[in-house]
Amino acid sequence: MQLEFHQLDLRYRDLRVVDRERDSRLLASMAGVGQKTPVLVVPGKGDRYVLIDGYRRVAGLLRLKADTVEALLLPIPESEGLILSHRIESSCRKSALEEGWLLRELEHGHGMSRVELAS
Repeated sequence: MQLEFHQLDLRYRDLRVVDRERDSRLLASMAGVGQKTPVLVVPGKGDRYVLIDGYRRVAGLLRLKADTVEALLLPIPESEGLILSHRIESSCRKSALEEGWLLRELEHGHGMSRVELAS
């Protein structure tokens, strides 16, 4: 879903560590190819949504003067969203074998091209 920035509740912004180098790389990537991954939100009050994951992407899009952000609405309570976000960020990296199995499944089982997989 496309959200305008005024619809985002950024109440967890201060829970993130600032990493200027990482932010710069992300900004350069988004300037070149746009937003690749949606941010994660949960329902807020009224027409607002609480941003759970994607604070760096939102900051980068704001710096690039974007009008909207691509978001994925999680139909779960805010607390569960925060736990999920933490687990995603803290999970260990998949092995090369697991990544290969995933790519094979996406290519053969879901019909994705290698170009799509590469991007």
